[in-house]
Parts: sequence; C-alpha cells; structure tokens
Amino acid sequence: MPFFYQIDKRQRLIHFRVEGTVVSRNLVAHQREVRDDPDFDPTFSVLADFTAVTNVEANNEAVHDLASSDPMNRDCRRALVVDNDVVYGLARMYQMLLDLSEDNCRIFRSMGEAREWLGVD
Repeated sequence: MPFFYQIDKRQRLIHFRVEGTVVSRNLVAHQREVRDDPDFDPTFSVLADFTAVTNVEANNEAVHDLASSDPMNRDCRRALVVDNDVVYGLARMYQMLLDLSEDNCRIFRSMGEAREWLGVD
C-alpha cells in the first residue's frame, strides 16, 4: 500500500495519497508517521486522495481504529476524494465515527471540487 503525504505550511494543508491495496494494519501506522512529522499541525486542513486505490483489505474494525486514533483537531476541514463505491463506504463510515458534520468533513468524487471546498490551489 504505497502511502505518500506532503505538509504544505503555506496553505495549511496536509495532502495524503494512498495507492494500490489498502491494508488495515498499515493505516494507523501511516497516520502515526504523519503525526510524528515535525511540520505536523493538527489544525491544518486535510486532503486525502484515495482515487488510486485498487483493492481494499480493511474491515470495519480497521476504520474504527483509524477514527479513534485520528490526530487532527476536531474543527479542521477534511476532504476525502474517492472514485469507487467501496472506498466511499469506508470514507463515510470514517466520517460517521468521527461524528463530523459536512462543515468539517466531506467526501468528493473529484479533486477539483475537494480543493475548491478547502480553498487551496
């Protein structure tokens, strides 16, 4: 499961990209990796790109673990970009577990719409 992230301090944005097969045991480890980055700021917005995910080997428990260890501030904005129904379902479950409104977390089918909503380049 290739996982990439970039922290853009100028735009106050953390951009994630996940490719290939999503494996549940790697999700929280990658989340920890970002949290431990010296440039990490829990108030930044999040742009999570799951459009290159080809397979999912994660269950409801894995999504619950990811949500319960989420390091972001409750008020930050999270844009999750998906392009298939399985990943959409997992993203929706994540949103519900965090108990976030659409003011703070939205799921998009296009990167352009997500970037516009976040107000980033």
